[in-house]
Amino acid sequence: MRILQVLPALNFGGVEETILIISDALIKKNHQSFVASAGGSKVNQLNNSGAHHFLLPLNTRNPIIMLFNVFGLVKAIKLNKIDLVHARSRGPAWSAYFACKITGTKFVTTVHGAYKCQNFFKTLYNSVMVRGNKVIAISNFIKDYILQNYPQYIQEKYIVVINRGIDLAKFQPRNKRAVDVYRILLPGRYTRIKGQHVAIEALALLKDNVHLTFVGPIGRKESYYKSLQESAKELGIQNKVTFLESTTDMPKLMADADLIINPSTVPEAFGRTIAEAQAMGIPVIASNIGAPKEILIDCVTGYLIEPNNPKALAAAISKAIPTQLDMHQARTNMEKNFSLDVMCENTIKLYEAVISD
Repeated sequence: MRILQVLPALNFGGVEETILIISDALIKKNHQSFVASAGGSKVNQLNNSGAHHFLLPLNTRNPIIMLFNVFGLVKAIKLNKIDLVHARSRGPAWSAYFACKITGTKFVTTVHGAYKCQNFFKTLYNSVMVRGNKVIAISNFIKDYILQNYPQYIQEKYIVVINRGIDLAKFQPRNKRAVDVYRILLPGRYTRIKGQHVAIEALALLKDNVHLTFVGPIGRKESYYKSLQESAKELGIQNKVTFLESTTDMPKLMADADLIINPSTVPEAFGRTIAEAQAMGIPVIASNIGAPKEILIDCVTGYLIEPNNPKALAAAISKAIPTQLDMHQARTNMEKNFSLDVMCENTIKLYEAVISD
């Protein structure tokens, strides 16, 4: 097969990493891999792997440039005899959609998030992500989101759930350690939807000897980041909280934790850090909304709680401290359903089925 994946740019990020992984999997199975983007820091890695990169200004919403990209993709598809185009982002997807219509090439999309549908025009713009011959949803939550918001564009039979994969070799079961202070970790960018403020309030309710570490990029949320620090001081728990920015060694940071929490206030499309923690045999507490409830097994490998509820979070943490959850089952669940191998195998099988249909 000759597969072309399109995205805005090839830099750091979850979607970008997934594209590189799928590209490598295709090459290992003697298929040919092509990627079109506006370039980025990962292009050399892609080219060195044996894939081919097409440079197009796909990181735009300008309709004139998007039209230009249509013809750029048509040229790439024809010259390289592409069998299938896979789009993962709305702007590039529109260009790819029309290029596939012109050339008669099969078209697949992946919906990575629950896009907002405030009005008719926004819904129409988003709808390109459900116009593929097949549409990949990264969780059952995303599948339900598609069916609820785009019934006029797609039928259920065209949606395939393929969970995001995690690197099981990178996130290995950790060694048990003696617990003096119970260490809690909340990974995620600093923003209210990740619920760091809920965690601060929950920590103030705990009498246990616990320490909470936040880690994630601050980005444009400097005011929210500072408000968290101020809240910790006002509640008298500043000595029990550590604020970190993004780390390059997340597995090590997670391995030092006794518990991972994900108190998101809005539904997560997947919940990658939850899956990574489960693969390492670390209990997780997560809000009972979105995809996280598909990843952990409530009261077996972690706990699901009501969102925006510091008391519920504090109670779950207190329950997790003395409780021996079945973390062997957590690892087994990740190996069976959420590994990179499973994701790649299911994606390549889908390509084969679409092309042969």
